[in-house]
Order: sequence, then C-alpha cells, then structure tokens
Amino acid sequence: MSKPSICVVGGGFVGLTTAIVLAQHGHPVSLVEASPERRSALAAAKVPFFEPGLAEALATELAQGRLTIASDPTKALATSEIVFLCVGTPSGADGSVDLTFVERAAGDVGRALRDRAGYQVVVVKSTVPPGTLEDVVVPAIARASGKPPGDAWGAASNPEFLKEGAALRDAQEPDRIVVGATDARAEAAMRALYADAKCPQVFSNPRTAEMIKYTANSFLAVKIAFANEMANLSEKVGVDWYDVVAGIGPDPRIGPHFLRPGVGFGGSCFPKDLAAIQHVGREAATPLTLVDAALHHNEVQPLRVVEMLKEELGELRGKRIALLGLAFKPDTDDVRETRALPIWRALRERGAEVVCHDPMAMETFRTLAPEASFAKTVEEALRGADAAVLQTEWAEYRALTPAQIASWMHAAVLVDGRRCFEREAFDGTRVRYRAVGLGR
Repeated sequence: MSKPSICVVGGGFVGLTTAIVLAQHGHPVSLVEASPERRSALAAAKVPFFEPGLAEALATELAQGRLTIASDPTKALATSEIVFLCVGTPSGADGSVDLTFVERAAGDVGRALRDRAGYQVVVVKSTVPPGTLEDVVVPAIARASGKPPGDAWGAASNPEFLKEGAALRDAQEPDRIVVGATDARAEAAMRALYADAKCPQVFSNPRTAEMIKYTANSFLAVKIAFANEMANLSEKVGVDWYDVVAGIGPDPRIGPHFLRPGVGFGGSCFPKDLAAIQHVGREAATPLTLVDAALHHNEVQPLRVVEMLKEELGELRGKRIALLGLAFKPDTDDVRETRALPIWRALRERGAEVVCHDPMAMETFRTLAPEASFAKTVEEALRGADAAVLQTEWAEYRALTPAQIASWMHAAVLVDGRRCFEREAFDGTRVRYRAVGLGR
C-alpha cells in the first residue's frame, strides 16, 4: 500500500527536519522553499545551518528520490495529499506573533486547491497562538480556494517538539504526538499518518493543540528560572544545588529534569514563545505573572557570572576574559537569545577585554556583536586570560583538563556557567573554580 504524498512548505529547521523524516518513513515528499538561495543549497544537500546529522540525512533522501526540492511549488501543493506548513512566525515588538507567512502559505495552498480533485489535509506545524488555525488558516484557505472545509480539504494543528542539536532524533523518535483536527476526516488522516509511531498520541481540537505547545515551553522555562533562583540562593548559603537536586529529583511530582543551574535559557523557542503567550494573556485580560517572572529572571541570571568574576578578580577593567561558547546550547550555531550576548556586553561595559570562542557559532555571533574579538581555538582564547566564562557546554570544553586550563591561563579563574565540571577536579591546582549554584 503506497504512502500518502506530502508537501512541506518551509525549508528551515522544522520544515527540513520534518521533510527528511517523513521521507525516511517512505513518503514521497516535496519541499517548498521560498528563498532561491536556500532552495539551491538544499537541492545540493547543503544545510544552511548547523544541526547534527541533518546534511547527511538530506543527501541520502535526495539521492534515493524520496525527497525532492520543489521547482514548481503550485504543482507540489496541488498534487500532495497532506501539506505541512512550517513557515516562520516572527515576533512583534509587543511579543505578538506575526502570522503573515502562515496566512500567505495558507493562501498558496488554497489557490492550489481550486482545481484539485480529491481530499487534502493542511497541517500547521509552525508554532502559532491558540485560535490561529481556525481564525486565520482555515478562512485563508477557504477564500483562496473557493471551497469550504469538508469534502475537498480539512485542517489540523500538529505542533513540533524538536530540540535544536537533537532535531533528527526527536523527529524520528518523538516522545509524544499532538494533533488538533478540524473534523473527523482530517483526524483520521493524521491518525493513519502516525499509525506506526511508538509514543503517546494526543488528539484534540486545534486550539488545545496550539495551547499545548505554548504551555509545554512555558512550564519548562519557568522550571529553569526557578531552578536557577534556588541555585543562586543555595550558593549564597553554602549549599551545592546539585545536592539539593539529588534530594528533590526522585519526587515524581518534581522530577530531575530541567533543574540544572546555569546562566539562563535562550534559543528560538522559549523566549519567543513566552513573549507570545504573554501577549495572548494580555489580550485575554489574564496576566501571566509566573511567565513574567521567568522572563525577568532570565534577563538578570547571566549577570551572576559577572558578579563571580568581580568577586575573584576585583576590578574587571583591563582584564582579559575568555568567553567560551556563543551558541545558546551545544550542537547548534543558533545564537538567538543566547546568554553569551548579555555576558559579553556586561564585561565590555566594565572595561574587560573579551575574547570569544565557539566551535560553530562565531560567525553567527558576529552578526549580533560585529566588534567582538574571536580566537580560532580554545587554547588561543584561554592563553594569557585572567579568567574564563564557560557559557555553552560543548564537548570540546568538557574535554579540557585542569592542567590545560592552569597552564594556558594567567590568573586561572574559571566561572562555569553550565556546571560542566566537578569542583573536585580542580583540587590541588591553581585554578579557582566557581559555578552557578556551587556552595563554597
């Protein structure tokens, strides 16, 4: 039995990963990408951002012919049984979500539907506020196609839960699948699409599915902020936060995950989605005070490592500081909302000489801080430095030994913003080790 043909609109992080994994499952997949430059790159199996395993998987699916980069978007849309919308949803200044690209893509689908025979399901995978599918996408398709939802087409929300740095694995082995369909026929098509998935599946209405995505990210962000706040307090009262986690993590109501102390969260999801749900709350006259607090705490948390540097070095003016890690997390070159930027700015404001390094994200960070100084290697960054701040837990940094750090650095102060090391590793060395949540 042949598998339904699929069109994925949007060749970014979500769209490309979705297209590749659906092709791996045997679906004929057409990928529609608006940017000519990105389209050409994808056709040559070149991924315009760093994500482990994605380029190799793309090359395989292109070579096997299961995945094609659409040269005729209208034909790809018109001939596919299921269309996934994976387009960008940028934030407005007030946190609102700009749905221009979503509405435009929905209109394109509608126009392709005019002369199509048979039934098609249109699936929104972009992260959008509750009500978007019903209030924006469905009307846009209906207007452009001249066909009301029902016999010719149906729609569904199918939010993604992909982690940068592990997107391929998350798509191949999801921990859950959430679908909110507009009608029974669309839901049946989505159930069939995911029939072989070995994970919990939640089928609901579109607004609930959209709300699930925002709730998940909001909860995790609040948990991170809470953990960092308690870690800061633990440090001040002489308690190691990891020892606290060992005592609270086994409680099934709490769990051990997302309790690691650090300099805060960044990336394209948490800050953006929290700002969006804040806007939804304001529009609904329901203030989200916990979300507000989490975002505020995340802005001040990076400054904790600057305070540690001052405690160890005193005056920072003229001091050479190595900033290790510019991406918001390892295994990506994404610097959106990276906590490295406020750290870099705060150190520069205090007169420090900051030398930056990252295995993958130096060029993307340069777009945020054109005047930043970069070292080609971690050794170059550390050599002669008075202190180092470890901001991203890359494996390259975890592999550093206390002996290397001590021999390369001048004053040998290491402020570990991600708790990559054990304090005991530096016993007997000249390295003064500080970390978030590490009681003295």
